[in-house]
Amino acid sequence: MDDAAQIRTLIAPWVDACLARDWDALFDICTEDVFFDPPGAPRVSGPDLRTFLDGFPVMSEFSFDFDNIQIDGNIAIGHGNGAMTVDMDGEDVAISFKFADHFRRGEDGTWRYSSVIWNDNE
Repeated sequence: MDDAAQIRTLIAPWVDACLARDWDALFDICTEDVFFDPPGAPRVSGPDLRTFLDGFPVMSEFSFDFDNIQIDGNIAIGHGNGAMTVDMDGEDVAISFKFADHFRRGEDGTWRYSSVIWNDNE
């Protein structure tokens, strides 16, 4: 399996972990120093990341795919689009977004998320 295909295999566990709000499973596919750059908010990392995720609206639907993945050695960046439906004060709100996620290949050869950056399309 080539590197881009290996990175694409992270989609299903990412989606599953987010829908289940299983942050331990999510962190399992991230580097130890992963950070998130959410729209309209400061960067989140370290112990604050779990607090951020706990406060993120509950998702009932979530999907995304990469439009392209660029790889340079042990570093990769994937750009794409996605959609989610979140509970905002008891109402389902559909959100479309674009993203630029960064990945790093560890010494064990496994690709993991090293940064997660997204913005709403609206």
